[in-house]
Amino acid sequence: MPFGLKNAGATYQRLKNKIFSELIGKTVEVYVDDILANTARPDDLLSDLDGVFSSLRQHGMRLNPLKCAFTMEAEKFLGFMITQRGVEANPEKCQAVIQMKSPGCIKDVQRLAGRLTALSRFLGASAARVLPFFNLMRKGMTFEWTPACEEAFNHFKKILAAPPVLGKPRAGEPLYLYLSVTEEALAAVLVREEGKTQQPVYFVSRVLQGPELRYSKLEKLALGLLISSRRLRQYFQSHRIVVRTDQAIRQVLQKPDLAGRMMTWAIELSQYDLQYEPRHAIKALAMADFLVEVTGDPLEETGTRWRLHVDGASNQTSGGAGVILESPAGVIYEQSTKFEFPVSNNQAEYEALLGGLILAREVGATKVEVCSDSQVVTSQVNGSYQARDPRLQKYLEKVKEITSQFQEVIVQHVPREKNTRADLLSKLASTKSGSGNRSLIQGLVKEPTVALHLTKSSPSWLDPITNFLKLGKLPEDEKAAKVITRFGIPEVVISDNGTQFTDKKFMEFLSGLGIKQRFSSVEHPQTNRQVEAANKVILLGLKKRLDNKKGTWADELVSVLWSYRTTEQSATGETPFCLTYGVDAVIPVEIGEPNPRLLLAGMSEAVEKDLVEETREMAHLSETALKQRIALPND
Repeated sequence: MPFGLKNAGATYQRLKNKIFSELIGKTVEVYVDDILANTARPDDLLSDLDGVFSSLRQHGMRLNPLKCAFTMEAEKFLGFMITQRGVEANPEKCQAVIQMKSPGCIKDVQRLAGRLTALSRFLGASAARVLPFFNLMRKGMTFEWTPACEEAFNHFKKILAAPPVLGKPRAGEPLYLYLSVTEEALAAVLVREEGKTQQPVYFVSRVLQGPELRYSKLEKLALGLLISSRRLRQYFQSHRIVVRTDQAIRQVLQKPDLAGRMMTWAIELSQYDLQYEPRHAIKALAMADFLVEVTGDPLEETGTRWRLHVDGASNQTSGGAGVILESPAGVIYEQSTKFEFPVSNNQAEYEALLGGLILAREVGATKVEVCSDSQVVTSQVNGSYQARDPRLQKYLEKVKEITSQFQEVIVQHVPREKNTRADLLSKLASTKSGSGNRSLIQGLVKEPTVALHLTKSSPSWLDPITNFLKLGKLPEDEKAAKVITRFGIPEVVISDNGTQFTDKKFMEFLSGLGIKQRFSSVEHPQTNRQVEAANKVILLGLKKRLDNKKGTWADELVSVLWSYRTTEQSATGETPFCLTYGVDAVIPVEIGEPNPRLLLAGMSEAVEKDLVEETREMAHLSETALKQRIALPND
């Protein structure tokens, strides 16, 4: 043995584990130089001891008789009392706390905190109770033993006067975990059940620090589950753990689109056999003090209305959604989701609404009041506006499908200043990557909730050619087959997006099939001269900027295109950018410092409402009216 070295203890422990490998967990418990041989029935004592001594003889290990004790009904092991009933607190340590007087200085408080920490596994929700002591030990705080401190001190004395007996789980039996959170602490209790009786196995409590204090209650519950798995790793690895809670921990941790901190927690917890079921009442008298009520029982809130705040944000390449779900009892679920696909403003609003409704359904809400600052979405859902865009029609159908699964869903429009939190969550999701939002429950959505599906078109003249290229099959019509074999197949590119022809003799091939084009060709389609007119304006703008420096036209092209695309046309009264995307272009500088163009009346309405189809129709009418005025003879 390498005595004197830092790894001596670990090496000696591995040796003991090897010697008693077949007995540990059954009749023997070993920690370094402490060996405890236990038996459940008196008749098995001799046979169990025979197995222990056989292992010692086999490896040549000797025991000191003066340090051995036999036929003990209770014995200290690692500072605890091991009895037939289970693991009990050391009476000497309990009396040390009970006999203490009320602390009169910081040293006394530190001494009390140390003794309570040694007995913390027997104290339910001790972290929440010990907060008054921790506040006294902060630097710069004047010592003052307040009534709250005295009340907590007497509470611990009362518990330690008759501490609970912790049970020893049997191999293979499931264990049950109850979680509790407060504003400043979290707690958990591991329970074993035998028949209709419950017995605690271990109490876990912890004070929240730093950013943890700003976590939502759902995050705090998930953190409590994570800390319990780390503190009770031996139980989590050898037993099936059933988490009893009515909160949506399972729905959140099992989402495939999590990001940031929650994704890391979900991955770490995935190694254990965890199951979730509705919370039952704790029956054990010893755990009556344990705080299992988080913010009320959601099962008792059936028929009450939940409030849902949603908001969506979009940019050129992606977007985000912010969802805040609040129960009648005050439990708040916050969710920030990033879209990894381009979305319009209204599409992002619909995605946020669908995500919020799905979350409300998962946590068991039956009546929901939805608050959104999108007038288009709320009006379309309520039937005031008609959804003319095909994609928005699909979203509206999806919303109606989900709302039919609730008893009642009320969707109302609220001003943006009353939806600021959801708006902030959506903007953070749309402007920052998922890994950067470490303080939020952030999800990632890679595909839209709804998509437009193209139906199969009617038979086309390209079908015989495509069948020949893919399958080598000629058409049954002799004339069509002769055309294909006579002229040959032009150079083509066949893909899932369609067939593209590249052969220069394609016109001759089309003529052989009886297809004639009089006004246009494949290479040079005829237009209505709009492209030429636009190019003329762009060239004129470049000439004004270049003067004699014609070689730098490429540097000026971007600014000329921006000017052309954001300038209202006299024929339509709208900008080309607005007619294409539905809203006018806005540069980042204009967002921080709004210019007069953004402050004009009606600009906010144009950005808020998806009126692209109406805008295009009005532009078409304006252009037609202008042409008619030009065609009128001059008087």
